[in-house]
Amino acid sequence: MSGSASDPQGDGIAAIRVNDVAAHSDDGFATWSVSLPLTVGENRLVVETLDDSGQRAAEADVVTVQVRAFPALRSVGDGGLVLDKANNRAFVSDGTLRAVYTFDLETGQRTVVTSSRPVDKLLNTEPFGSGPEMVLPRYPGLHGPESRVLLISGASLERRVMEINPNTGERSVFYNPNNTPGSGPAFDLLRSAILDPANNRLLVIDGFNGSMRVLAVDLGTENRTLISGSGRGSGPGLEVVESLYLDAGANRLFAVDNRSASGPSRRLLSIDLTNGNRTVLSSSGENIGTGPAMFNALSLDFDSETHRFLIADSSAQRLLTVDRETGDRQVVSGLLEAEMIGEGPALLRLRAARFLDSHRAVVVDDELEVPLMVDLGSGERRLLPSNAIGAGPRFEEPRAMARLGETLVVADKTANALVSVDLQTGDRTVMLGGASSGLREPALLTLDPTANRLLFVDDIAQAPRLMAMDPQTLLLSSVSGPEAAGPALFNPVSMVLDAANHRVLLADAGGQRIIAIQLATGERTLLLDDLPVRGIELGASLALGADGNTLFMLAGSNDGFLLSLNLTTGERQTLSGEDPDTGDLIGGPAFALFGCFGMALDETRHRAFITCPSGNIQQVDLDTGQVSVVSGNSEEINTGGAGPGLVDPVALIADLDNQRLLVLDMAQRAVMTADLRSGDRVVNSWTDVIMR
Repeated sequence: MSGSASDPQGDGIAAIRVNDVAAHSDDGFATWSVSLPLTVGENRLVVETLDDSGQRAAEADVVTVQVRAFPALRSVGDGGLVLDKANNRAFVSDGTLRAVYTFDLETGQRTVVTSSRPVDKLLNTEPFGSGPEMVLPRYPGLHGPESRVLLISGASLERRVMEINPNTGERSVFYNPNNTPGSGPAFDLLRSAILDPANNRLLVIDGFNGSMRVLAVDLGTENRTLISGSGRGSGPGLEVVESLYLDAGANRLFAVDNRSASGPSRRLLSIDLTNGNRTVLSSSGENIGTGPAMFNALSLDFDSETHRFLIADSSAQRLLTVDRETGDRQVVSGLLEAEMIGEGPALLRLRAARFLDSHRAVVVDDELEVPLMVDLGSGERRLLPSNAIGAGPRFEEPRAMARLGETLVVADKTANALVSVDLQTGDRTVMLGGASSGLREPALLTLDPTANRLLFVDDIAQAPRLMAMDPQTLLLSSVSGPEAAGPALFNPVSMVLDAANHRVLLADAGGQRIIAIQLATGERTLLLDDLPVRGIELGASLALGADGNTLFMLAGSNDGFLLSLNLTTGERQTLSGEDPDTGDLIGGPAFALFGCFGMALDETRHRAFITCPSGNIQQVDLDTGQVSVVSGNSEEINTGGAGPGLVDPVALIADLDNQRLLVLDMAQRAVMTADLRSGDRVVNSWTDVIMR
């Protein structure tokens, strides 16, 4: 935490404490900072001051800070969802982060149950829970009064069944087919498993594609018995089976076979656990039941009240129900236009689905970092309650921002909107947006403070134009469209205001050039067109020096470089990175500016701040060209700064009075602040769900 202090009577400040922790200062507390431990939830920070005359202000200022945990799903394991209905929560396995989370189905609160790796850079910076590492955890199930999690872990022939204690995160091996004292058929390849507690056994799908079987493992002796497959039971063979549902009362195992020798059709099978007989319940290729075919079921569930199965089909990206009696298949919701039933986020990479009750299902999708609730009647899909910071609509593709006091305006290209963000509360409000707003996917944005208006460029893919909006009345006006005089715009990628000359300057990737637009007339003028061949083509960021004549251009192409351009003479100088003319490295290190986009200047200290795809905010010394990390996200060069990591920071605003940078992270759909003294990062506004 940092701040500034002064005494109304002119006395000096002798000391500052925050929650009884002494603050540090090098300038008599004109500015100060302090490091404090915070806990998840609301933290009340009380600033106490003492002046030279002995006067104490016990509550000179009070700030409330919310700390939240952001474990985000990266890659849901196959069938990676199971519901703990008694506690109204969902367990989800994450293959990439080797973790299991719970999501509260009422509040949306997410918790790390266990993880073999760090899952974020805020509160979950270390693995959680002891025991063997999980590898590609998938097909979780629950057992026992403690809702212990059983899941498949391991690659190929190293697969085993692991058990997770949901209270401690402890991981242990429940059953290892490669290290077992039991007798019976030897394992080929463990595919999936489901617990049969009534018979104290584990039912396992074993084998390679084209030849699979069901084995029972006695949990007392670990002896193995063939239940169904080649050599036991009648009916079609088991070819590619992994999704299972056990009906213990009927002593039947239900499974989806994702490959059928009779053709492309997949089958829903009933397996009698007494004699091993296999019966097809539904198959489009065998004319058993009506409706669309199944392609690749990753999960299978059953509702006893409506007598129907629920299938998450990851190939067709559809949620299906199958009637147990007739075999009829019905789409609840899908990705194809004809199957996109109900409102809500589209199903793009389905991984699993489970009945919550007869009317609702919980679904996990790899394109969403939180589960979906799906109404099985209407197909309506809604995300779990938001853990977002700030209320309001979600960002879709935030590309640029401008500052109006303590409010930011964000241009969201995909949402086709200009959105205001309150920096104090994080609340988001659509200023102007929608199909009838007159906007055409705004992507570049700046503030014209003299005229009290926002300037933005939209319709970049078709006919780029410069527009203006009054932030009070929200009225739009055209500044420069295709009909205006001067060279046409082809693909503008960056814009900066030149207030002294009443114009904006644009980097146009369509011709590797800088174009000026006069704000009074809309006339366009070609300023520079001999720029480095790939300097603007792959994207460039512009910033204008205080002299009004020096234009700084950051280009992430080649190995990355930063240029200064004299707008009067056209002379250019490489300040940092690989000189596009000579290939020489200026400053360094090499590749430090590769792929970077987004820039803000601090000319009083001869430096430029830039954002990079590694998730780092870097500074370039404008005298030497040396590059260093201001706020790091990469472990290799994390020179300073705690807090949530950056993923794809695309825009920066320097607030030098408060020694901070405002950062727009497109991938995380967030506005964040980075402290220039410590590098610490906090989230100002976050819209919760990342659709990757």
